Amino acid sequence: MLAYEMTDGNVRTIHHLNEWIRNSSGTLSKAFIDANPQMQSLVMQGVWANIYNSVLSAISTPLKAGASNAVLLVERPLATFVGALSQGDTATLRRGLYQYQAIGETFSQAGKYMGQVFRRASQNPDQVEWLYKSDFQRKNDESLELYKAFADSAEKNGDLGPMAMYHHIEAMNDLANHPLLKFGMNAMAAFDGFTNSVIANIEARGAAFDRVTLNGTKAFDEAGAQAIRKEVYGKMFDSTGKVTDEAVRHASSEIAMNMESPAIDTLGSLLARAPGLKPFLMFPKTSLNVMRFTDTHSPFSMFVRDYNKIAYKPRHAFTELEIKEILQSKGIPVDEFANQRFDTLRAEIRGRKAIGTLAVLGAGTMFVNGRIRGSGHFDTQTNTVRREATISHLPTWVTMVTGTATRTSVQSLIGCLLRLTSWTTLAPSIHRIWRLPSTALASC
Repeated sequence: MLAYEMTDGNVRTIHHLNEWIRNSSGTLSKAFIDANPQMQSLVMQGVWANIYNSVLSAISTPLKAGASNAVLLVERPLATFVGALSQGDTATLRRGLYQYQAIGETFSQAGKYMGQVFRRASQNPDQVEWLYKSDFQRKNDESLELYKAFADSAEKNGDLGPMAMYHHIEAMNDLANHPLLKFGMNAMAAFDGFTNSVIANIEARGAAFDRVTLNGTKAFDEAGAQAIRKEVYGKMFDSTGKVTDEAVRHASSEIAMNMESPAIDTLGSLLARAPGLKPFLMFPKTSLNVMRFTDTHSPFSMFVRDYNKIAYKPRHAFTELEIKEILQSKGIPVDEFANQRFDTLRAEIRGRKAIGTLAVLGAGTMFVNGRIRGSGHFDTQTNTVRREATISHLPTWVTMVTGTATRTSVQSLIGCLLRLTSWTTLAPSIHRIWRLPSTALASC
């Protein structure tokens, strides 16, 4: 009965139980090619948990993740304001200003929540499992309990092998969960918790603005809005502190580079069946999310083409059904304030496109002036001499990897593409094209 419950009905007979124990104890048979990925090896899970702890142990790792979240949180209101201004949408601009103006309130609230998440992650990781990036998640507590029950039974019959293996697995599990060794992962979860709280308060303020002003048609009441904000914000979390609001989770996971997608699921299935590829693809979900997020800023998105439609299709051309489908795909509630929420979403996406376009133009300008050269040469010595993995600014050089995911990814790609072309042929033409804006301004 215990085996049946803890394996979701996958273990029904003694044969199935023996098969489960064999797979759970797998080492080399599970290290490179896993013929049965539905039954995970507890040994290999412990090995990989400790490897990820080691990879993420540098103090700079969570700091870079936190800095990336902070930059993208700052970009969000900028994109909304740029998108609203480009359309002359004063109603969305007013709503956005109220959403983002309470910086002290939002950050103070988020700081407290971040501390709670870090404490829970250090004391009981299972309480904040939803915040851990799935690239390095482990789910084996119930499996350990089942394995322990089997080992106890085997020991009574004089078979000490399963108990010895259990102690080996338990030791690796305890080592992987040590708060000091897991500091990097716990800190990243705490920063993601901060992001969730910030987004939750912003969305709560937006909902309060909508209700108090009835989509901007009534005078604003600060006291009434604050009361509604607190009510809405409280409902976004359950009793354990987990975010339950789908819109908040969607926006936060996009910023934290932790969104789900069919491509990520496919790659995850591949790695589950061929774990020998993991050393070369340790963070597939993060990498694919960086590509996706960068693509949302490109003038014409290739992978998230719905963003092109939202950004460039005239507002009056959207039907109520289309608006409903778009909002539901982002986890945004569809109610009497759906149009205002859609306008805010559309303004943010249009702003992203504008920021991405400026990044592309900026990359071209820096390239023709010799200040950006792509992601570098394959030869490390040549790369060091040429300093090609950098963007040159006056008067210093700033490495590509320290910038935001959006700007540097776009600019690095443009630098690589331009560098791979015949520069001697294209240089005069590109130089003239990128000089057009400055020439036009000078003639005004």
